[in-house]
Amino acid sequence: MNIEDLFSQLKGDNFEHTFKVVPISGFLGSYIGVNTSGWPSLFVDCSLDKSLGPSMRTTHISLQLGNEYKISISGMPPIIEKLDLLICESNVDIDVHTFLSLIGGFLGFIHDNKIKRSDLLTFFLSVSKLFSINPSNDVITERQGLWGELFFMSQVKGFKFWLPYWHSEPSRKFDFSSSDKRVEVKTTTGSERIHQFSHRQVYSFEGEEIIVASIMLRYEDSGISLRDLLNIAKNNINSESDLVKLVKAERISKMESQDELGPIFDALEAERSLSLFWANKIPHFGEPEPSGVSKTHYQIDLSTTPCINIPDLDDWLSKWN
Repeated sequence: MNIEDLFSQLKGDNFEHTFKVVPISGFLGSYIGVNTSGWPSLFVDCSLDKSLGPSMRTTHISLQLGNEYKISISGMPPIIEKLDLLICESNVDIDVHTFLSLIGGFLGFIHDNKIKRSDLLTFFLSVSKLFSINPSNDVITERQGLWGELFFMSQVKGFKFWLPYWHSEPSRKFDFSSSDKRVEVKTTTGSERIHQFSHRQVYSFEGEEIIVASIMLRYEDSGISLRDLLNIAKNNINSESDLVKLVKAERISKMESQDELGPIFDALEAERSLSLFWANKIPHFGEPEPSGVSKTHYQIDLSTTPCINIPDLDDWLSKWN
């Protein structure tokens, strides 16, 4: 049973105590809990740690160290234990899902059966800002772009290779970056390979190399959904920072619920159409934006631009670091 299933089970119970909890299998002294307000929580035993720590709180999430709590495990009388507590101070679905999804991923990075306080502190600091993120004003476009980025990762080198280089914010100029190398993924549901670009996405600075990946999409009920791609990506995360990127992408695109499939596109057609281009070969203005001009955008038809051949692509990707 996963973390969200455990929480759903707890939330359905009636109780009078401060926290109702269930032990997490495989982790000593650790519990998933819920309070009478419906807030999800993670408890970790700290009875052997004599130190106290200050409470830390950001939007909807707080970490409280070394306090005593009255907890009740199903079918047992309440007990008082000294515990560290990480709690989401919200019962709003998007926040609860984000919290539980992060906890599930976090536990996957613990390599022994005891969660250390240092683990909790590091985790809290890495995820604390997520809860202030709001969904995009254009969810349809956001979801299509996310589908394209995830599909590109799945087809070229795989998620484990690309996730560390993936943008941490959708507002970044490029989808993937490493030192002097960039990749920008473009998608279209039109019949022609025409995309919208900012000038910066096709204009390379000296010593910089940019590749554009173009995917032509077709809606198909029997295709692969955005939810499918997100779940596959989560099964291939390398680190907490990768997990945070994926959960952030879910929040921005309103894909928090497992029941939300998102757009479904023909995977075979997308694979067939996936083409990569050197940005310096794409038609564009060959000069930087003049002084006083910014945010220049234009539409480019890639139909006459030569694609990158596989040996050249493999050689280029081998130099990423």
